[in-house]
Formats: sequence, structure tokens, C-alpha cells
Amino acid sequence: MIDFKMLENAGKAVGTAFQTLQKTYEKLPETVCRCATIGICCVSLPEMTVLEALSWCRTITLLPPDERSRLLRKFVYFYLTNPIRQPGCPFRLKGFCSIYPVRPFACRAYGLWSPENGREQTRKNRDNQQAVVEMWARFGVDIPVEQVVMDIDYCGEVEPRRPLKGSDGKLLRLLEEVYLLSTPIADLQQSFENVYQSDFSYLVAALMLGQKKAFFGKYAVVKEIVNKGFETRLAKLLNRVSSDRWQLDVSGWPGQ
Repeated sequence: MIDFKMLENAGKAVGTAFQTLQKTYEKLPETVCRCATIGICCVSLPEMTVLEALSWCRTITLLPPDERSRLLRKFVYFYLTNPIRQPGCPFRLKGFCSIYPVRPFACRAYGLWSPENGREQTRKNRDNQQAVVEMWARFGVDIPVEQVVMDIDYCGEVEPRRPLKGSDGKLLRLLEEVYLLSTPIADLQQSFENVYQSDFSYLVAALMLGQKKAFFGKYAVVKEIVNKGFETRLAKLLNRVSSDRWQLDVSGWPGQ
């Protein structure tokens, strides 16, 4: 289980990795989205490394208390109602990214992958979508497959401001660079991957509610909404989330 103390120590241990992460991001070309519905691709949260998760944790910590409380509730709501609700990324504000300078690699690379890669990811997501439906059915919750949130894996409306030759190969190499930056905190990276499935909303929910309550609370919330149409458990859990419960000290972290 990851707690605030572990996050604090990890933030201090990474040295210059935050700065190197930003420099690695800069190797990607900036993109322009010509989509008529800006932000529709932010329906789900991106997978990220634990170093990128630490960057988001720092961003949350530096917010004013009221704003932090609202954001934390959005993350917990996102976690508890996924896969049957589509609130979108909690950092999305009026269709735009409110943390654009610290968005993770997955967001920056969106639209740069080849159409072939996008089709393959869509196929995998559809398989995962069916697996999610079958998993919940084993727990007595029948979710229509079309109700499960599915990522939009490719968008032809995203254009790079400069060419990216051999895009898939170059993106994979840059992704590896980003991943290796978490080497100094490899144990935390493994925990974030294996326990939290690289899901930042699960990490926030576990920090706010406790890991067991977050895990079993999600089951209870989804079951109640799907089977009964009630949101009583959801409201009770969200009422437990507040800025005061976010006990992360980032004062000793190197600059980002």
C-alpha cells in the first residue's frame, strides 16, 4: 500500500528526475487539435509512471484548500463510478486541460501514434471492455457492454507542429526513457503498477478512503447504481473526501 510518507520520501529521492522528465517531454512535438469537441479524448485517465503520478500529487498539494477538496472528490468520483460513468479527467476544465504543462507522456503522445497503432489499441480495448463486463457479472452486477467506458485510441484531427518521422518507434523509445526515470524509486513504481494498475484515481481514492474501503467501496457503489439506481454509498464515500485528509508535504522535493 502506498501512503503519504512513501510519496514524500520518493519525491525527495528522485533527484533531478523531474527536470529530466520535462526535457524528455520536449522531444515530442507540440500538437494542434482541430476537433470540434475539444477534450472528448479525455474521457479516461491516462496510464502513467509513478514519477508522473508524483508530479500530479505535487500539483494537487499546491492548490488552495477549497480547490483541492473539489479536485480530490472528482478523482474519487471518477474511480468509484468507473466503468459505468464518463465524468472525464478531473483536470479537464471546460473542455481544456487545466494542467497542460505537467500533463503526462500519454497525453502528449496522443495523436502522434500511427493509425495502425490506434486500431490495434482499439481492438485491445474492446477485448478489455468485454473482460470488464464478465468480471462484474461474476460479482452479480450486469453491466451492458455498451455502457462500459472505452478510450478513444486515435484521432485524425490531432496534428504535430513539426514532423515526427518513424513516429511509433520514436515514441516507444521516448516512452522507455520516461519509464526509466522512475528507476530510483523502482519499488514504488512496481507497487503503482501491480497494486494500483497505474491508475491515478485509484491511488487518490486509496489515500483518501484507505485502500480496502476504496476497493470494496467501488464494488458497492457500482452494484448499487446498476442494480438499484441509488447513489447512497457514493454520496457517503464522497463526503469523507476533503483537503484536510491530503497530508502530503512536498517542501523537500527538488524543483520541477
